[in-house]
Amino acid sequence: MRSPRPTAFVIALAASSLLLTGCFTGKRAHFSNESDAPTSAVSDPAIQAVLAQLAASNTSPYTANYTVLTKYGNTTTTASVAQMDATTRSITIGHVRFLDQQSGAQTCELTTGACETGVLDERVSDTQITHDFYSSSAALRLRQDVNTMVSAAVGSTKEIADQAATCALVHFTDGDKTYCSLANGLLAEQDTPDVRIELTGLTTAADASSFTPSQ
Repeated sequence: MRSPRPTAFVIALAASSLLLTGCFTGKRAHFSNESDAPTSAVSDPAIQAVLAQLAASNTSPYTANYTVLTKYGNTTTTASVAQMDATTRSITIGHVRFLDQQSGAQTCELTTGACETGVLDERVSDTQITHDFYSSSAALRLRQDVNTMVSAAVGSTKEIADQAATCALVHFTDGDKTYCSLANGLLAEQDTPDVRIELTGLTTAADASSFTPSQ
């Protein structure tokens, strides 16, 4: 008697095995960055001006400091982004630090110095932001807002933390949102119903203390 032909279940199982094998043998995860965000132009000129800056490539050293107001609960958290080069970056949100180096990404608890492999955004879920809040996350949100805004965005420029920022005021039925960016690819301000993120300082050197797993 002939063996029955493989069923759809068996075929699917084999495909799953191949996918799992790829996961185990692939590269370790690294942070998302400017190059991970969509870069296609949008039709609104004010929004495109902000998006173009958020998509800018930046491999120079810097340290950017932020305050994050989580509006649900009215809590304020400090955050910082430090970059040594294109492959070495640190993002600190409150007591959680995301380290990205040649060996891969880690998420560290500063109060204990304990780190885990990978980017664990759930550790900062109470702040309503993710590790890439300063660039690609803001760009993604702004692109999504294009689909629901009720009129053309209003473009402007202003100084934030002694830096020239390009801004877009986006109109919706139930209110407005503001996004501002710098020419070096960093978010300068985001004011949305859930959070207000504001740049408070920027230096052209990487803070070495930001690359340790503890305070």
